[in-house]
Amino acid sequence: MSITSTKVQEKLAALQHDYIRNLPGKLGTITRQYALLKSGSGKTQALDELHLLAHNLAGTAGTFGCPEISAAARTYDELLKQLKIQPYINSNDMQALETRFEILQLAVEKTMNLDNCTAFGKAVP
Repeated sequence: MSITSTKVQEKLAALQHDYIRNLPGKLGTITRQYALLKSGSGKTQALDELHLLAHNLAGTAGTFGCPEISAAARTYDELLKQLKIQPYINSNDMQALETRFEILQLAVEKTMNLDNCTAFGKAVP
């Protein structure tokens, strides 16, 4: 491997480390938006924001080598997209959101505890 390639990989690893370190904050933002949705404060705005957050998390987690988080965020994103077109959200919908968020939380916790993201085909410590 060349020196340039090694430096690029080191920089990418540092970016990934920062990304993983910031995951709890991303979940906190999702949690606050979900609380707004549950409280009935601005359903449309809360759903739009939750959808954007989940969509972005699904994409960035994949980019940074965290497939479990990406998959969990993607299922959350897909449900939110469906709910945005419904005229109202019922208790079953809220339970489904809660369940999918719990799965997302578990994926993030697992990543934080086990460092199970990969980069360039290798586990990242």
